[in-house]
Amino acid sequence: MIATPKEIQEENQPKMKRIASLDFQRGLAIWMMVFLYVFNHIWDFSEVGIDDLFSTLSFGLSLIMVIMAFFGGFAGYFILISSVVNSLATTKSALKGTPPGKLLFKRILTGIGILLAGRITETFGYYGYFGRVHRSGDSILQASTWTDPFALSFFWRRIFMMEALQIIGWCQIITGIVVFFLIRNGGAKKFVRNIIIYSGLAVVILVATPFMWNWIDNLNWTNSPSLVLLSDWDLTDVVYHSTWPSEALQSENASFLTYICVLLTGDLYPIFPFLATSFIGSAWGLLLAKPKPSKRLPLYGGLITLGIFVIGAVLNIIQVFDLNFQRPPMQYFFLLLGAQFGIMILLLWLVEYRGKAQKFGNNIIVKYFRLWGTIALSVFSLQIWSLVPRAILNPLFNINLMNEKFELLTGGWWVLIFAVLTILCYDLLFWLWAQINFIFSFEWFIIKLASLPTKSASRRLNVKEILHEVEWIDYLKSSKK
Repeated sequence: MIATPKEIQEENQPKMKRIASLDFQRGLAIWMMVFLYVFNHIWDFSEVGIDDLFSTLSFGLSLIMVIMAFFGGFAGYFILISSVVNSLATTKSALKGTPPGKLLFKRILTGIGILLAGRITETFGYYGYFGRVHRSGDSILQASTWTDPFALSFFWRRIFMMEALQIIGWCQIITGIVVFFLIRNGGAKKFVRNIIIYSGLAVVILVATPFMWNWIDNLNWTNSPSLVLLSDWDLTDVVYHSTWPSEALQSENASFLTYICVLLTGDLYPIFPFLATSFIGSAWGLLLAKPKPSKRLPLYGGLITLGIFVIGAVLNIIQVFDLNFQRPPMQYFFLLLGAQFGIMILLLWLVEYRGKAQKFGNNIIVKYFRLWGTIALSVFSLQIWSLVPRAILNPLFNINLMNEKFELLTGGWWVLIFAVLTILCYDLLFWLWAQINFIFSFEWFIIKLASLPTKSASRRLNVKEILHEVEWIDYLKSSKK
């Protein structure tokens, strides 16, 4: 059988070179989000405060809630991993001679694509119009359910919200602009200078964050949230949602100025401080992009992790510890950042710096999580899919699973069962979608958009290639050459 020109071209293409531990973590981060958000959605812990942990509540239940809350706030983990990968890829391309203008255009188009995906998701997804309609508890066969003013309000309310896709998109654009100026005129080779600049920018963002929060949080906002908006939350959260940076206050004062304030310090993942996470990831990506990365890179990463934890510990001594699902206070942010950076460094050391890349990358469990990471942005967008097992099994329960929650002390096992069923529903969707290489996923559209300046599309949605035909980067081997 004679091969077609396309098949010959594909055979002659070099294998994709990727870092196995980063691909794994990208999928793990999004998997954890889906799994843990089920607990947040259908387990009633609204009456529990920090003081109840390990006192009013049992040790086991308290530990579960701490783990759930801590890892449920790991959106920054995805931002960190994405920034490392983007910085690594951009620097490699620049060193190979790709013009800075093309790389900038690609980064901006990718960022715009992610922002559009985020806007569609927030408007229509789990927390948007369709999610509200299905979670209202009213019959979806009634026209009044679809025309309910509260449900319709999500078309404009969710504009004033910094969710994960929004901050990822803006970080893509902002760091893309920064890297454009750094790599011009052979600047891609100036690793030390560029790392210092990225690190300096991260420090500036972190230091400025409390001042930015204090300034915008205390602005005089004309309109207070209506009782209709506040009724969407538990009574214990009404005080929070009556103040900045609550979505209720943000959307009730809709304006271009308010939108800028949302970008800077709004709920949930504002530029201050999450842009610092992106700059830190970009600096680390530069270290990995060097022709011969340092043998002591894991040691340096460990010391940086220790430094982040020390800052977090000091802040937790100065300020009251807080654990929440809103914009994270700085003492909590540093603990999250330290854990995220530390996990990334630990896996880099265990895999790429110990010569385990090929074995690790081809492990069946690792492949499972890497498949999740392949369309991570689409998973962010498809949170509404988690309603499927709840809708199917709803008639079997004496509560409405679409808008009611299980009791804290008696419903834990049911919540765990639904978390597992939700994961299985996603697995089925991914298996079917993978048969056509995730065509029409958000990643597919973004790749098409980002390929306009370079005229070459990424192959990372070719499921067979990305799962089975990758050349895994091994820093132990490269250090011996």
